[in-house]
Amino acid sequence: MNIISKTAIAILKIFAIIVVISGCVFTGRVIIENKEHIKNNVSANRLALTYDEVGEDENSTQSPYVKFDAYFLNSNGSSAKKVRGAVVELNERPELQIELNVLTNGRLENGRITIQNDNFTIVRDIATDNEIKQVVSSRNIYLNTIQSGTYKTIPVLLGQDVENKNELSSSNSVTFTAIHIAEDGTKTPIEKTVEFQLDWYGVKNLVGFSLYKQGFIVNKTDQVNIGLNVTMHSRI
Repeated sequence: MNIISKTAIAILKIFAIIVVISGCVFTGRVIIENKEHIKNNVSANRLALTYDEVGEDENSTQSPYVKFDAYFLNSNGSSAKKVRGAVVELNERPELQIELNVLTNGRLENGRITIQNDNFTIVRDIATDNEIKQVVSSRNIYLNTIQSGTYKTIPVLLGQDVENKNELSSSNSVTFTAIHIAEDGTKTPIEKTVEFQLDWYGVKNLVGFSLYKQGFIVNKTDQVNIGLNVTMHSRI
């Protein structure tokens, strides 16, 4: 048992005595070490090499005048490649790039970008501007009318939202819908979904526990029991 675990157990013993004396119910969190999934930077770097690189024509949509894509930038020396995934330590924050390009004909109406997030949260507000009309719940981006000749990149800063080991690796997506109106009045509905992989690894140090007054029992393992109703469970 490491020093952190011993300290956590000692703290819980003290809390247990307080609970028994006071007759109250106590809930809280204690720090322990918990390592799962990708074990080190070497295996993380190997995984990073497996993500698909974005091809030049993969930003196409139903309209030849509108291009859309979403990707991560994988830096390698002085160059950066567009890739469909990222492997990130739990305490770091990767940046997803959303790219929209309206070319030489007409305009874009009723644009909306929806981010589907299974194992991350958006940790920086997406600001409104000439192209972005409104952002709802961080993941729904509503666009203004966008004229031809507009190139827009939206950087989205991500943080981990992992509640169990099954969420360390997950496929996520960005969906773009809009109507392109050409100069001759032709309307072209656009709908495109781009999937990307996000793999977290490392240490997350929060463990939930609850203490109830029903006697005082401490076993010889890494778990402390107060009667029958004390639980310690790792979030990952």
